[in-house]
Amino acid sequence: MPAITRKTEPRQSARFIHRPRRSGGDDNVQPQGRSRHRGPHFGWGSRDRRQASGEALAREAELFLAGGYPAALGGRRQPVPASAWLSVLAHAYAGDLDGWAVRRHGAEAQRGTVGRWEVAVSLLARETLTTAAAVGRTAGEVQRSVFVPLELMPAVGRVTTPNDLVALGLRALASYRRASRSLPA
Repeated sequence: MPAITRKTEPRQSARFIHRPRRSGGDDNVQPQGRSRHRGPHFGWGSRDRRQASGEALAREAELFLAGGYPAALGGRRQPVPASAWLSVLAHAYAGDLDGWAVRRHGAEAQRGTVGRWEVAVSLLARETLTTAAAVGRTAGEVQRSVFVPLELMPAVGRVTTPNDLVALGLRALASYRRASRSLPA
């Protein structure tokens, strides 16, 4: 019995086939069958979806720059990174910073992770207001001079606990007070 020989062809993926472009030129890989991306924006999603995604990103950035990011993440039951807690100190409006400074936390708040971060932010908010009064500056000036630069420092990546944040913040505020006293008024 003669052996059956068959031509071997390069194996092609079941999902993609190679078709020449209509205008000529090289082969163009196009999906075979239905795709989850439809319309002229193949591979990028729809314009509405991109716009909604951009708007969501803008809202997140606005929350971060207003000091409200920890509350937003907590409301969605998402973990709150240390940088979000630092953003409260760097970007909270004066009234919000006052609110953080006067918060009183009971023993039950200090047991949870979020409660400990809130206590740390409250303590640093009080110290920020005290420093502002001691050096004759506004709280906003102290925030911009102390906490905004801290956000940009690589050392912030090592802040993993509320105690780390407090230590870093207190050192930065003490340094700011020393530097402000040495400057002419």
